[in-house]
Order: sequence, then structure tokens, then C-alpha cells
Amino acid sequence: MGKDRAYVFVVCGSKEHIDTLHFSLKSFRQKSKYDQIVITDSKRNEVPVVHDHIIDIDTPEHFDHHQASIFLKTSLHQILPKGKRYVYMDTDILAVGEQVDEIFEEYIPPIRFALDHCNMPLFSPAAINCGCQEDYDRLVQSIKDYVDQIDHYQFNDDPKIAQQREQLKKRLVVVFNNKLKFLIQGTRGFFSWPVFHFDQDFKYNRKEKLWYNARNQPIMAQVNWSKIAKKFGLKYNFITMQIKDEKGRSIWVNQCNHLQERIQEKFDIQVNNKKWQHWNGGVFLFDDRSHDFLEFWHQSTMEIFKDPNWKTRDQGTLIATVWKFKLERHPTLDTKWNYICDYNNALFEHRPEEGTLTQDGKTYKKPEFVHIYHHFGDTSWDFWNWINQ
Repeated sequence: MGKDRAYVFVVCGSKEHIDTLHFSLKSFRQKSKYDQIVITDSKRNEVPVVHDHIIDIDTPEHFDHHQASIFLKTSLHQILPKGKRYVYMDTDILAVGEQVDEIFEEYIPPIRFALDHCNMPLFSPAAINCGCQEDYDRLVQSIKDYVDQIDHYQFNDDPKIAQQREQLKKRLVVVFNNKLKFLIQGTRGFFSWPVFHFDQDFKYNRKEKLWYNARNQPIMAQVNWSKIAKKFGLKYNFITMQIKDEKGRSIWVNQCNHLQERIQEKFDIQVNNKKWQHWNGGVFLFDDRSHDFLEFWHQSTMEIFKDPNWKTRDQGTLIATVWKFKLERHPTLDTKWNYICDYNNALFEHRPEEGTLTQDGKTYKKPEFVHIYHHFGDTSWDFWNWINQ
């Protein structure tokens, strides 16, 4: 059954990753009629991979487990039998839809990926050792430390209060990211004194500069961002309530162009779109026609392992490969085939009764595969509990 098609997974190293793989494979066995192949280097694994179709490959001994996994992932064209169509899946991807196997019909040669949830400048600090990530982390931590120093109000440490505080923060982010909602709520807040009723669950006392829940319990202080901006030499916009640096960049968004520059320097490949929405390596379709693409991806990734300017990732070299083969406009997969679930995205929401998800608070979609790339197994996350059911 379906001998010309198969899903492929790669795992190496820790028990955590192998447990994640086992959980994912269980979802595929429930939803798919096709075979699932696991590529691994068993001598590296803390616990055995329990599966009926495993290909065991020796990886270079000097690689760490992360490098070994990427080595296997980018050399699938050298490992797998020819004459088949494959779908690669990261181990943190779960099959949740009723038509998961239709993904095999989505193949467009020479290879097909889905888009990532951010663009190249936002990904750049995570791919390159340029210092931008460290500078950003220091600034954000300094601001948080300063806020802790000037905020002497003692809040209830009840976990329910902390949960409500996080809910309020997420709702505020939703408003800040919607111009109409921001205008409406901003106008209401301006003309409300001293109490502004944000919604049925939360209200803000402008005189006290405190947020309250529906039971009239204080849960969060309103931070004086203008004062903080002045303290750190930043600029605060009273209308948009945004803090920006001297170059006009929001301090809450860490981005740079160093990845684009390093691709040019390292591989002599010009990425002409600075804000290109790059592809996500978690899901891709390939067959024998993908050989040249995968071979360059593999070789270029092996090159950056030896270069201290690069971090151990495969997406930076994936960007280079796409532009080398002039595939930057190649059709990408619909998000339902690799629905990235970001715990930190305040706009991310699920509707259990419909089985739909949103990443922007506007467009809801019923996914076939969900990509839970962090907080996998986090039982404090209601979305995970829904998925786990």
C-alpha cells in the first residue's frame, strides 16, 4: 500500500527528541496510510527508536547531535531509495487532519516547502554569530530589571492572577496590532476617568495606573514607557505607544541584515529581497528531481559547520540554495500543511469547537499538520491539551 510514497523523519541524540518522535509517529499511524521512515544514528541515541522502518546511518564522529541531525536531513537524497516521492517531517510535527496524505499531491518539482512564520531579517540573529541577538537580549533584560526596580507594587502571587496577567498582555497585543481596535480602545481610554473598562474581564484605573480583573483584584501595573525610553536613550511615540531606537526600529522586534550579507560573502549568492519571506525546513516534498537542490543544500551546510560566523542551523543555507537555483518565486505549500504554532505569538488562537487556528487573529484555518516547535508537551498551554486529546 503506497509503496511509491513515504514520510521521512530524522532524529539523533537525546531522549527528549526521541520521545517527541514517538508521539509524532503515533499521530501519523492514526491518520496516514503511507509508510513512515526514520533516519537515525543509533549509536548516538539515549534511548532506542521504537519503529518498524528505521535506516541507521553512521554520522561523522566530530559532529554534535544537532549537527548530526542536520547532516542526515540534508543528505536524504543520498540515503533513501530512488524512484519514490517523499515528504520530510520534523519530529515536532503532528498529523491532526483527516486528509493528511493529500500532501503528496502538492508536489511541484524540483522541491516544495512551506513558508516560515517570519522573514529573513527576523531570522537573521538566530542564524548568524553577529552579536545582534546578544545585544538585544541585554537591552531587553536591562529594561526588565529597571521596570522591576521602579515597580514597588506587590501583586498577588496566585497562579490564577499570573495567568490572568498573561491573558491581559495578549489581548493588549491584539489591540496594538489592529489599527481599528487600537483607535477605538485608545479613544475610549482617553475619555474614561478614572476607570477604563477594557473588556468584561479587565479594567484600568488611570489614576492609580493599575490594571484590575473582573473581581477588582490588581493584576498588573501600567509601565511608564516614556520614562523608560528616556532612561535608555530611546524614542517613545505617544500616539502609537511604540519604543524605537535611533534607527527607527522597534526594540521589541530583533532583526538585522547580517544573514543576507553573509550569504553573499560565503557563497557569492545575492538575495535581492532584504525582507524575503523564507521557507521553513520543517516540511518539504522531494523526489529524484530534487537531487541537485538537496546536494547544494547539504554541501553548503557542511561548509558553515566549519565557519564560526554561522550558527548551527540549516535555514540560512536553505535560503542560499533557493536563491542559487532562482526558486525565490517557486510556489510554496499552503500553511495547513505546516501550521506553525507559536506559543509566544499573542495573536495565536485556537477554536476547539471548529478545529481551527489563527496566527493573526483574523484568518482561521483548519490544519492537516501542526508544527509545535517549542512548548511541545506543555500542559499549561491549553492548545497543547486540546491537541493531546
